[in-house]
Amino acid sequence: MDFLRLQDRIAPDGLSEDLDASTLLGTWVSTQSDSPGIDKLVISRDGPGELKLEALSAGDQEPRPWEAVRLQALYGDAPDATEVWAFIAECDWGFAKVSLQGNLTQGLLVLAIFTTFTDDSGRSDFLAREFYYRSD
Repeated sequence: MDFLRLQDRIAPDGLSEDLDASTLLGTWVSTQSDSPGIDKLVISRDGPGELKLEALSAGDQEPRPWEAVRLQALYGDAPDATEVWAFIAECDWGFAKVSLQGNLTQGLLVLAIFTTFTDDSGRSDFLAREFYYRSD
């Protein structure tokens, strides 16, 4: 099988090796002003061809910064895409592993946060989905 959907069929000369990440770069702020999760994301370049994500999560009194993580995979919205549309990043906190999966839609960044607890706390693994707007 050469393709899964009709839109997967494209002319080979229409392909670009690198996706333009400029649509993803910048500061993204939660649309929920009292978000219990991640308040703000900053996506920036971290060397040639590398992007990093820095997150600030809600804290008891002050937002808490997460350790910056590298975006591990970038995706377009079609096989002939020229711009980044989605990404995956992974965090390992020791007590939990978190997969951050984001995509752009209608000017918003939609972030799915899959949390898997690796300690013996008995907490249930969960999915949270949050929405962000560009603030810069």
